[in-house]
Amino acid sequence: MPRLFAPGPVDVPERVRRALAEPLCHHRTPEFTEIFADIRAQLRRLWHLPSDWEPLVLSCSGTGAMEGLVASFMSRGAKALVISSGKFGERFSEILNAYGCQVIELRKEWGQDVQVEEVLSLVKAHPDLRAVYMLSADTSTGIQHELSVLGPAIREHTDALLVADCICDFGGASDCDPAAWQVDVAISAGHKCLMIPPGIGIAVVSERAWTFHQTSDLPKYYLDWKRELDFHRKDGNASTSSVNLLRGLHESMTMIEEQGLPNVLQRYARLASGCRAAIEALGLQLLPEVATNAVTVVKGPASMDCTAFIDHLAKSYGFRIANGQGHLKGKLFRIGHMGMQSEGPLLGLLNALESALVDVRVVDRHRGAAVAAAAAIFAKS
Repeated sequence: MPRLFAPGPVDVPERVRRALAEPLCHHRTPEFTEIFADIRAQLRRLWHLPSDWEPLVLSCSGTGAMEGLVASFMSRGAKALVISSGKFGERFSEILNAYGCQVIELRKEWGQDVQVEEVLSLVKAHPDLRAVYMLSADTSTGIQHELSVLGPAIREHTDALLVADCICDFGGASDCDPAAWQVDVAISAGHKCLMIPPGIGIAVVSERAWTFHQTSDLPKYYLDWKRELDFHRKDGNASTSSVNLLRGLHESMTMIEEQGLPNVLQRYARLASGCRAAIEALGLQLLPEVATNAVTVVKGPASMDCTAFIDHLAKSYGFRIANGQGHLKGKLFRIGHMGMQSEGPLLGLLNALESALVDVRVVDRHRGAAVAAAAAIFAKS
């Protein structure tokens, strides 16, 4: 099995694998509700939540959490502004359209940064907005949006529900602080920085957001977050909990808190800087204007079939990276450095990457340029 450097799912640490393999317990027992309560406390700390915010853990994928944001708080025909610089911003639009909402899109070129002024122009043009959907980062393009700037700026001009998708960067790639950003709801998922297999969605909801639930007229049952909240307050899910996935989540957040979130953030920044320096040393270009520390997204040269290159890297060198998505499939590759990655394995990948680029005649010979550039960054930081 190739070593995984994908932008989610990510490599699962041994400690988390052991937690996942614990004997199954029933989800309505004191043994499990104690774990569930502790998970909620961990989420409060890692999200920096005020006391009137509620963390929710959901048995679904990240897309399930995205859909829950729509089903629980929107109304049919209501307007929502979606800020998009990649596939997952566009996914919000698709979900909103499926529920009969009116979508106003600020759709940027994939990987292009969003300017505050262009967002505010649309907010002012649509004073009847019910919600604004934005992403902290998007793994399809590697773009990072500064929600610490966007959130307060938008809030000055609207009382709409402000929503933040932090699926790929909560837990390490960014210091996610939705209350400080002046947003009302934020979501994440377990299979990115939180290092567990896919299947857990996460939401944190402000007291203000629940007023939008009261006036929401969209059909909902499994994705009804108010129903979930009622059970969460009794330390459980409304339906059967993903017991062992939540055990893994509990262990992964314990590992993050043992290391200390500031140290985890610093490690992600160091790995991302080293990876980007290596790519530039190989003469390749990065896609995003402002890069997240979760993933490095690289444009392939026009002559390069990135799909074939990714398979070659996996089969010949034992490293699995990810393809582009949508219209960029085959035109770029993505290197994930989420989870408990460290300098050594990343240097191994970069050495193999340079060799694979020689094999496909993108680089003329192996000079060790990628490893040298990354190692220089690691030595300084």
